[in-house]
Amino acid sequence: MHRCLAVNELLSLIFENLFLDRGSEDEELLEDVVAEEALANLAITCRSFTEPALNHLWRVQRVFANLVRCMPHDLWVQHGPRAVLTFRRALCQTDWDRFDFYARRIRQIGAPNLLEISDVTMVEVGEDVFIALATYQPIRVLLPNLLALYCMPWSWAALPYIQAFIGHQLTTFDLGVEAFFDEGRGRSDLSPNYLVSLFSALSHHSPMITSLSIGLNGLNRDVEEAFLTCVGSLKHLRDADIFIPDMEGEEELMACLANAPLLESLCADVTSASCHLYTTVHNRFQNLRILVAEFEGLQLVGRTLGAMQCQFDELRIRPSVPETTTNWQLPQLGQSLLVFRNHPCRLTLTVLELCPVELPTRDPEDDSKMSDILRPLFDLVNLQHVEIVMDQTVDLGDSWLTDASKAWPSLSHLTLASSSPSKPNLTLAAVGSLIQNCPDLRSFSLRVDATSNAGYPDDYGLCNYWITDIYIMGPIDCPEEVSRVLQRMLPNLERTISWDEGDSRSSLEELDKFENSWKKVDEILCAQYSGPPVQVP
Repeated sequence: MHRCLAVNELLSLIFENLFLDRGSEDEELLEDVVAEEALANLAITCRSFTEPALNHLWRVQRVFANLVRCMPHDLWVQHGPRAVLTFRRALCQTDWDRFDFYARRIRQIGAPNLLEISDVTMVEVGEDVFIALATYQPIRVLLPNLLALYCMPWSWAALPYIQAFIGHQLTTFDLGVEAFFDEGRGRSDLSPNYLVSLFSALSHHSPMITSLSIGLNGLNRDVEEAFLTCVGSLKHLRDADIFIPDMEGEEELMACLANAPLLESLCADVTSASCHLYTTVHNRFQNLRILVAEFEGLQLVGRTLGAMQCQFDELRIRPSVPETTTNWQLPQLGQSLLVFRNHPCRLTLTVLELCPVELPTRDPEDDSKMSDILRPLFDLVNLQHVEIVMDQTVDLGDSWLTDASKAWPSLSHLTLASSSPSKPNLTLAAVGSLIQNCPDLRSFSLRVDATSNAGYPDDYGLCNYWITDIYIMGPIDCPEEVSRVLQRMLPNLERTISWDEGDSRSSLEELDKFENSWKKVDEILCAQYSGPPVQVP
């Protein structure tokens, strides 16, 4: 073996490379499993690989069962339709040897958005196991080097014993609403006394937490006070995602977050009763750069952003229109977006998501145009990622997208999604504008009129070599010609992806009508794809 491979840093780079080629979030779990199998093979290739490979292999554990199964075989048994692991005898000191050998390598337990139906979560650890581990004398932190703890359904039985995982090195703690509901057993029973104890433990034992995500319902005052004390003690907090409906101490909570000196990212639910708390007066939210917010009504969007004079990097806006609303809301959206004209984020914002926006039936007397409503966004000159999901985007035409591509020259991703049955105004010529004006474009999702009557883009002699697949849908009558046009503009295009399989962004009627034609485009692209992508000149 070459002596360079004895350098741990080089081995780490090799092992990390196994996890670099990732697709969508839904595919990451399966891709990681494949990478872990390859890593396990590397671990047994030679002795020099074993230790660093084991560190990478155990660094992220989505479930706890793997660690239990490393303990002596006469200690545990796996049984039942859901493959529950339980202990068959009492713990003794020697049982901890292999447990500790692997436990010290774990940096993350659980995962955000863990799919409960996946194979990795089919084995559940019984409550008796957690009782035995958490109460064994002397008391220990089960995972002493743990950095991230996601209390997702990797084992429902673990929830009352989460404190056994909390240590001084913990930086990420996630206790979401989804962790509290088991369809088979009903709601998990976490008593107020337990929650008070949990938040107290976080305050005293995990002062280095930088990311906190909490989703709870129906807290009494004692739990609220313990939680507020916990949040106030986290002096290194950078990322907060808090969802506690009808919290009596909401104003105190927002004061803690607003004055957190390092807070950079906030996920919140903005209502008419709480919008006054979101303001930068008196030096509140000094370093906030990322805001993910659900707004109770479109008018609150402009009011809140106007009061928060932050130099945002990312804004993910999710407005809701009450079901009782019957009046047309497009003008209200336009008024809210005007706030960007003179906002401090005008030069700093790189990510903007406006979705999903569901508006009542259009007012026939209103002559507002979607192209005019969205025009204030052109002042955000450094946007790189834009996603707008609302039916009215179907009204946007080629001239608007041409102006948008000129206003956002750094654009790398664009989504304009609509489930409206109306015929889209965009044509393939709009794709030509994107290619011409946005050289860093990596992906786009559009509904376009790809028929011969709508016309095809001129040959500008410009190509985008980055893009290998696109999401596209719309009327089409000549798959061969569309394939030729797409290949001319996107030489490395491998496939087109339709918004199918119940995707709410697509029109089912449109899918039924044009699905075969777009499949034909995909077949032509696949047949003519000749290997690795052409290198960007």
